[in-house]
Amino acid sequence: RRRRPGRRPPRTHRLLRCGWMYRAGVEGIIGLTREGDTLVIDPRIPAAWPGFSVTVRHPQGVVGITVDNPSHRTNTASALTTVEIDGQLVPHPGGPLRTTLRPGHMTLRLTLGPGAP
Repeated sequence: RRRRPGRRPPRTHRLLRCGWMYRAGVEGIIGLTREGDTLVIDPRIPAAWPGFSVTVRHPQGVVGITVDNPSHRTNTASALTTVEIDGQLVPHPGGPLRTTLRPGHMTLRLTLGPGAP
């Protein structure tokens, strides 16, 4: 069926379009995905961004995430230089950060190092 000029698309179509844009931003740029009870963080932010903060709510609690980009370069998850979970520095083997969601409040602080210029 053809749309008449000047008519807006059906509401469901508009909602789906907005959902895809949201998903592209959250998963593609911010790099947040959830796999069951695991949160995967794989940030790919623009070089101009100094970092970002985001709060993720899940059924058992809240996760506060801060990503710093002091080098102001385009980064991928392999450029994670430091990872802190609840104020404790934890070793990171490289690649996306995978952390298990747990009840209560969690804080994550990630620092990105030099990536591609």
